[in-house]
Amino acid sequence: MAEASARTMLISKTHRSLAGEAGELLDFDAFARQLLDATLSARKHPPVRIEFEDGGLWLSSEQATSVAIVLLECLNLRLAGEDPGLMRIALRGDKGMGKLRITEVESDLPSVAVARGSVSLIEAMVEQLRGRFSSRTHDEGRVSELTFPLEAGAYGFRAGPATVH
Repeated sequence: MAEASARTMLISKTHRSLAGEAGELLDFDAFARQLLDATLSARKHPPVRIEFEDGGLWLSSEQATSVAIVLLECLNLRLAGEDPGLMRIALRGDKGMGKLRITEVESDLPSVAVARGSVSLIEAMVEQLRGRFSSRTHDEGRVSELTFPLEAGAYGFRAGPATVH
């Protein structure tokens, strides 16, 4: 419970620092970068490198919060491994759909028993977003994808990669 509370506070603080008036869209790239940096700082900078590919997607605060929770849960699962290594994160919008893709390179993946609580939270966020979530092993490691319908007014453009940590 304490861990979940700490994550909720991080999301709240990050959202407050970036959000404007109620109802305005939030730059998810900036939001996610700041949130990931704050998460890693709170954990005393564990040995994980994050490459964040700018997608230029702007989301409502509700959608941004739900996507951020999925992102944080995937990061927490990664940090549960012996060698956190590298995560590549991309969020794009295309034809009315948002797609979060997380590639965990050379993963030392935690067991399903460690992941069960995170999976339940991810499932709740996927349901809230009316989306789909999948995770599969790939040549590089684990690839997790969240696909969800964008709310009216959300928009994005394609940009290039950037490294967070």
